[in-house]
Amino acid sequence: MLYLKETGIKNLSKEELKQKIGKKWWKYSPKVTLYIPANTVINNSRINMKKGNLAIGKKTRYKDMNVQVKGGDIALSSLRISGTAKINTAKGNIAAATLVVPGSLQITTKDGDIAWVGFKVSGNTRINSTNGNIVVRTDKKNFNSLTVTGRTKYGSMLVIGNGKKKASGDGRYYKKNGSGKGKLNITTKYGNILLK
Repeated sequence: MLYLKETGIKNLSKEELKQKIGKKWWKYSPKVTLYIPANTVINNSRINMKKGNLAIGKKTRYKDMNVQVKGGDIALSSLRISGTAKINTAKGNIAAATLVVPGSLQITTKDGDIAWVGFKVSGNTRINSTNGNIVVRTDKKNFNSLTVTGRTKYGSMLVIGNGKKKASGDGRYYKKNGSGKGKLNITTKYGNILLK
């Protein structure tokens, strides 16, 4: 088990910050970088942050992952998650690129946008935002294999592909059955959805 916690900077006075960090103390941005050996599979990853941005990438591999950020953006790139993943930020945006997820995945933000480029999953995926836009881009083959449900309560929706589209009050609803086992459910209350 590895546990990292940053302390000692938050409650320092301006003079103490100047002494500890130097002349450009106001530009201080705390960072923690963790390097993992190539081909290592992390069995159970739990990341909890109160405030700050989180970037995970560089071809890291996980079995199960649980990410909780109260205030900050999350960027995910070139990950492979074989089991179950939950990624959540209360206030912030989530950006993902080239993730491989054969298991189940849930991505949620209460107040922020979600963008996923190179969407490839074969399991059950849920993408939710209460107050934000959702953009998901995938190739035609992957899109055709997915069973897709999209719903926005007070926004618009643009889906490039076949399926049943209809207005639902002030929002939109979309449903499509796929040829494979993968399922994608996209929901936003006060945002727009772009799926192509």
